[in-house]
Amino acid sequence: MTDMIQPPTDALMWLRRGLRAVHAGDRIQAWRCFQAADDADSDNGVVLLWLAWLSPSREESLTLLSRALDLDPHNEQAHAGIRWARRHAFPSDAQSANP
Repeated sequence: MTDMIQPPTDALMWLRRGLRAVHAGDRIQAWRCFQAADDADSDNGVVLLWLAWLSPSREESLTLLSRALDLDPHNEQAHAGIRWARRHAFPSDAQSANP
């Protein structure tokens, strides 16, 4: 008897599409795909890390990284992401500097 191959979950499908968009340089499409993946599975730490990296604001990025750490307090990528977000220049930083 062979194991039946299960179709990917919606979250996995959107995650894969998001990764393809990132590799193609399409950050907007990647954001949309990762948002859809998060809608399908809000407990997916990988999706949260990608959303944090693509986030246009420091506050949102830190919120997403905090969610990832809530799921896995030992997630080294999320800890590194918080350090990165605290020193990274976000598009929203430039907008708030130029009212």
